[in-house]
Amino acid sequence: MKKTQIFTIICCYIALAATTGCVDNKYDLGKEIDKKWGFGENGLILPNSNTSDMHLSQIIELKKNGQLTTDADGNYLFYKKGKSQDETIVCVGYGSICNTAENNYTYYFRQDSTLEITPKYPELDINTMRFTTSTSPNYKPDRLGEHVRALDYVDTPMSIVVEWLDNNIKDFAPYISKIKYSVPSYYVLEDENDLVATNMATNRFGYHVIRCKGVDFNAALAEGEVASYNNETGQISFKGDIKMDCFIDYAYMNLYDTISNPYINIRTTVGSLTTDRVTGRFEKRENVEMEPITFDDMPDLIKNEEVVIDIDNPIVRLTIDNEVPARALINATVKAYRNGTETTRLNIGEAYGTDSIKFEGKKTQTVWISRKPTEIPDSVSDNIVVDNIIDIMRIMPDKINIDGWAHTDSSQVVTMGLNYKYKVYPTYELVAPLVIGKNMKLVYIKETDDLHSKLDKLEINSLTMTASITNTIPLDLTTTLKAIDTQNREIKDIVLTQAQIIKGLSDTDITLTIVGKPEDFQKLDKLELKAYAESSEVLAGQTLNENQALRLENIKITIK
Repeated sequence: MKKTQIFTIICCYIALAATTGCVDNKYDLGKEIDKKWGFGENGLILPNSNTSDMHLSQIIELKKNGQLTTDADGNYLFYKKGKSQDETIVCVGYGSICNTAENNYTYYFRQDSTLEITPKYPELDINTMRFTTSTSPNYKPDRLGEHVRALDYVDTPMSIVVEWLDNNIKDFAPYISKIKYSVPSYYVLEDENDLVATNMATNRFGYHVIRCKGVDFNAALAEGEVASYNNETGQISFKGDIKMDCFIDYAYMNLYDTISNPYINIRTTVGSLTTDRVTGRFEKRENVEMEPITFDDMPDLIKNEEVVIDIDNPIVRLTIDNEVPARALINATVKAYRNGTETTRLNIGEAYGTDSIKFEGKKTQTVWISRKPTEIPDSVSDNIVVDNIIDIMRIMPDKINIDGWAHTDSSQVVTMGLNYKYKVYPTYELVAPLVIGKNMKLVYIKETDDLHSKLDKLEINSLTMTASITNTIPLDLTTTLKAIDTQNREIKDIVLTQAQIIKGLSDTDITLTIVGKPEDFQKLDKLELKAYAESSEVLAGQTLNENQALRLENIKITIK
């Protein structure tokens, strides 16, 4: 902090020591006052003096690249840009999610009455043989996890395979005109033509594939069909009939008398749900790693432990580059520390009852978190209001830890890749214009240089300074004085008769008097001036600016 401070000139006059560049006249007790003099009834009155404007920039020394800075108009603000954060990896499920279901079924032709009729017009007769089987496998997904709340759709190249295993099929294949298949409603087919097979004599009869591109859990299911996912057990259940209608021309029974086995063995296979994408509702939770926010380059004026920071509307600009296709809801516990001791804890996010901090999927978005509603630019998606956000800065911290976690919005239906590593990149900025709140309190302490060599021979009982002060700083300044001896101990018997208040944004006449015995003043080594800069209801809402200033006029020093 610079030596030319808001109260340096006051200290200097009280100490009867000059401050170069601050006053019109200089005093040197060693030259101008005969130390053998006694003081008259009115004391020794030194000539009037004035100071030049002492701007706030002389009080608050800004460090290069420091966290307290000014904008283009000279308004003070805190600014802290977060360090590069490590990305958070979000991954849902691995590999195939269901095992293969396979069953064998045997069909007896002679049990189907439709094959035993004698057609009236053989050349026109077509009879139908029906084959129906139920498939109701229960599948346990491979590591889809408890974060899946519901499955709506599964992308899969799964196939349903029907095999006719009896070799005798070739004996009556020429008489089959076509076969029509039907599958449960929840299967989404690649090609509807797969449900019909013709030209049995020339095709590879006995083996047919029905290709699927997905399983739709929200399909309009037929009676008796089931397609469900239990998010508590992670179990997938399917139930439904695979049906086959076999249309046979000229179906005289004597055609089959030569068949040695009057039945056909059929096997159906439902392939694995090998997939890389699933659609549904997810609640995947991940920690978001954030580097601590450190405040290690604050001016001394801010770091004093008696300081109370009350900023009108601090803003945290949180940016998330979210590769996850799902909306992310951010929650955080913010802990402020001073000298290793936790001073404040603040919970933010829908899990803690504040507004939800939302970031849409597959986007880069910025959200502002502020104490009051604020107008946001088009580039910012939302303004989250947390009215007690200032609590973390009331006692100025030297470190802030953010324990953040995010989870996907389970009310939203999205498509997620399995075994795909989505990345989430968080960054932040803290922007806090030093617009004064009603409870702000700054503390300034200044000590004079060595006074002992100047005062140890003087017979002093009191020292009084009067001045007219113009204060354009929007803070009330309350001043106190403490006398310190050569052992750095307070001299209790030298006291300030009354503290003075320099009103903010106004003109004030002040009188500061310290009194004591001559032997006490002869012990005096330095004076400690402590000034409390406080806001009020009247001054709240004003912005601190480096061009605001304090000016002292008609300064008069009287020594008795």
